[in-house]
Amino acid sequence: MASTCLRGVEELADVHSVYARDERGNLKRLALQEMKWDHQWLFGTFNSEFRIENGLLLDVYTDNSGRDDPVVIKYKWNAAEEVFAIVSIVAAKPYTTSYDCAKAEKVGDGTALAVCYVKSLAMLDVELAKQYKTYLAELSGESRKAAVEEQRAWLKLRNENCVIYMYWVECLTKAYNARIAELTQKLKSR
Repeated sequence: MASTCLRGVEELADVHSVYARDERGNLKRLALQEMKWDHQWLFGTFNSEFRIENGLLLDVYTDNSGRDDPVVIKYKWNAAEEVFAIVSIVAAKPYTTSYDCAKAEKVGDGTALAVCYVKSLAMLDVELAKQYKTYLAELSGESRKAAVEEQRAWLKLRNENCVIYMYWVECLTKAYNARIAELTQKLKSR
């Protein structure tokens, strides 16, 4: 087996293959069934490595979301077709947030979707939603409209400032904590 950590780096070649020796002793690349990503499970920079477990080849992915093994693809050798066939794909499930994570994926809101897959961020999102709901309940008319626009502006700024790459979890944590503190202060000042 061979693997590098260069996945996602366009300028550099990626080696992520399984090799065996043929009857002459030469290296021969073995085929892997192609994986079609139906969902976005990985966030930021990601890597994968091969492992052998219980007679299966595992392709274990990591990303910089802080999750353990967010995606594991299991392969079994199919000698007749000379390919490692996918047996199963085990992917992390989203955490509960204040919004529908499937909708976030459908509309392409990568930041909102990333929040779904990081427990600490999902918990902050739920906390923020409670604070926001309490804050809105005390407002009416133009004040309420202004608060809704303020929240939309915060969401836009959150997405612009916390690009899903390096340190995005820290950036989002800071953004959520600041917004929660801001709403808490507004509630206290009433």
